[in-house]
Amino acid sequence: MIVFLNPVGLAWSESTDTDELRAQQQKLRELLDRIGEAQELRGEQHATLRKLEKQMSCNWGLIQDYDICEQKYKDNLEAHVSCKQEAKKKAVECLSSSSE
Repeated sequence: MIVFLNPVGLAWSESTDTDELRAQQQKLRELLDRIGEAQELRGEQHATLRKLEKQMSCNWGLIQDYDICEQKYKDNLEAHVSCKQEAKKKAVECLSSSSE
């Protein structure tokens, strides 16, 4: 900060500093707003990611259950169909719990 010895110069210097501080405060407010918006967006993305992870887990469980049905009941069509229906029911329950 430059301090002038005459009163007019001192007043001008303080006025300039005040204007600069106001401008910096405004920039800081804008940055804080942008940070807040980014944090909110990141929270929404994190929630979406958790939901997708749960859905993928449900789908992976269905695939594994279908494989088990194939291996266990490959010679018994009726039991095979029943097993796959149960697997599908389990997956639907899993997926509906992930959408809550």
